[in-house]
Parts: sequence; C-alpha cells; structure tokens
Amino acid sequence: MARAVDPTTYRYYNYTLNEGGTLHTFCATPQPSCYQTDVYRDKANEIIRRRAAQGPFFLWVAFLGNHSGAPREPDDPPQLSTPVPAPRHHDALKGTPLPQPPSFNEADVSDKPRAIRQRPLLNARQVAAIQENWQQRRETLMSVDEAIASIVDTLRQAGELDNTFILFTSDNGFFHGEHRVSNGKVLWYEPSIHLPLLLRWTGNTSLPRGVHRSQLTMNVDDAETILDAAGVRAGRTVDGVSLLPFWRDRSKEAGRDLLIDNSPGPGHFDGIRTLHYKYAEYANGDRELYDLRKDPDELQSQQANLVSCAGAACRARPAVRYTAARQGRCGVVTATASARGMQNVTFYVDGRRVLTDYRAPFRARLRFKKRAVVRARVVLAFDRLVSVDRVVRACR
Repeated sequence: MARAVDPTTYRYYNYTLNEGGTLHTFCATPQPSCYQTDVYRDKANEIIRRRAAQGPFFLWVAFLGNHSGAPREPDDPPQLSTPVPAPRHHDALKGTPLPQPPSFNEADVSDKPRAIRQRPLLNARQVAAIQENWQQRRETLMSVDEAIASIVDTLRQAGELDNTFILFTSDNGFFHGEHRVSNGKVLWYEPSIHLPLLLRWTGNTSLPRGVHRSQLTMNVDDAETILDAAGVRAGRTVDGVSLLPFWRDRSKEAGRDLLIDNSPGPGHFDGIRTLHYKYAEYANGDRELYDLRKDPDELQSQQANLVSCAGAACRARPAVRYTAARQGRCGVVTATASARGMQNVTFYVDGRRVLTDYRAPFRARLRFKKRAVVRARVVLAFDRLVSVDRVVRACR
C-alpha cells in the first residue's frame, strides 16, 4: 500500500516539513516551542526579512489551525475530533456560550434531504461535545490571530506593508449543530460554504478602505485576484475572476451564479447559489430551494412551491441588450437596457449612481460633457445580477 505524501499534516506537534528538499521533524514530544502555528509564523517572518530587500515576493501561509488534529487531549469529547489550542490559550474561552442560531438542532427537518431527515435531534451530551469543540476551535484561532498580527508587523518593520497585497480566507466553513449536524463540512448549507474573505492593500490608492462588498465570489477567484494585483496574466483560461474591480466598485457584477457540489456518493448533490437563492438536486432525487432574504438560516425549503417548466426556454441564459449613445445635442446620452424577466436597472456614470428605473423600457437620459463609462446594473428574475458597461463620448 502506498504511503500518504504527507501523513503528518494534521498534527500540531510531531510533524514533518519539507524545507528545500530536506525533511525536518518537529517535536516528537509536544513542546510549546514547536506548536505548528508558531513555527509557521516564525518561518513566514524569516522569509519576509530575507526577501524584502531582494524584490517582489509571494508568500502563502497555510495554518493548520483550526482544523482537527493530533494529539488528543484529556478534555476532548470522545465522539468528535477537535483541534489543539496552543498551551497558552488552553481553556482561555471556557464558559463562553455556544452560539445557537435558529438552525441549531433544527426541530422540523421534514423538508430536508434524506441525509438530514435521518438524523435524530441532538441530545444534551452531543450539545456539550459541540460546545467543547467550538470552544477549542476558537482558542486555536487565537494563535492564528497572533501569527497574522506578527506577520503584518514584520512587513511594517521591513517597510513593505503598504506595498503588500494581503488576502486572508479559509478553505471551508464548519458545522456546530446547525441542521442537527454536530461537526464537519461537505454539505451545501451556509455554515459550510460561507467563507471569510479579507483583502488589504493600503498602498493602492485606487482601492477604498474599510468597505464591505456583497457581490458573490468563489475561492477560485483568489488566484486571478493575486495575478491581477501582481500585474500579470495566467497565460491560459482561468476559472475565476479578479476581485479588485469589485473592491473598487460596489455596483460591478460578474453576471454569474455559483456552482456548488461535493464528492460522489450517497449524499452527492449539485447546487446553484445566487445572491438570494439556493437550489440543489441530490443523487437520490431530493431537492431543496431557499430564499435567503426571507430565510437566511435555511429552515424552510420552497421546493414544493416551484412552478414546473420544460423546454429550451427554461435553459436559456438571460441576455441583456444594452445601448448607450449620444442623442441629439452635445452632452446628452440615452441609455436603454432590456432583458427577459428584468426587474429594474440602475444606471451609473463613471461609478456615480444616477437613477434606478423600475418600469419598461428601462431608459435614462444622462448628461455629462466628456467621455465616460456608462453602466447598467440589471436585476433579473430571482434577483440575478449582471452589469454591462459601455464607453460613451457625449461630445465629438
């Protein structure tokens, strides 16, 4: 049987790193000095100090925390795998209440797929185990938080902070009792698929600071965003899009929905996530549909309320027809947008919102004296969003 390439990945101690082709094992016996997060922190800082003066560098730090991992500890719940907080953070958050959103230990799962319907309500022992697991995950993140602060401080000391693009994210979410799921991921509900994403680039004055963006993004966008920040192209077709334009402009939309699926098996599903809706089909025929505006905790599937549809018209991708051109005298531009199922359109001139039209023919007369980007931000049926730009010269 072949051995795993890296069988020590999920160990907070007694792990092996490949450094320049040489394998180094850290702490066969657990010691605070070689807690994995702290070792990664120190190595990241050393790379920054060594490379900062040599020119551009790329650094990817993938902390184990707060994944489950070895070794087991006396206070670990027997039925759940848990992470390992740094010794200095052990029980630092003991007694902190476990968040229990409306989906926690969901009472009525009759609208859910078979894999959820078969789960019994969580008992008191299981809830206590979830509480301990959640506490340890947060305690483990305390060392990650410290490590990130240390890395940022090292960039500042090296004089590179303003010139460094920082992207912080995670690979997945995690369940802590929502929909009767005591732990894990792989399901399509929001606790599993909704990820943190923080971007920082203080030296780029074209990017606003302290803003929140609501456009849909995927983790496949991370690579294209990094390439865009570096001013280079992949040289091949990529799956994602750069997030920098969305950071600059809250009205810009990619005009896409997100595909969500998991590995083959009895619980396999294919799902679509839009800004406000989620729909999934399971291998066994189960289906779910949620309106996230009215039901953010995914308590009541709307699948039974769907109207049937058949034929090519149901599969047609919405096409937005958009024109923006100078009409008549100098300084007046007429913009018109139309599409099947169109709800409203908002017109922008060089990023400045001008008006929103809620009735056909969805038209605006815009006044400006120079060349400008005229954007139509279109809301389609089921709140699907798309933005289309036209560069227009108001005067010759």
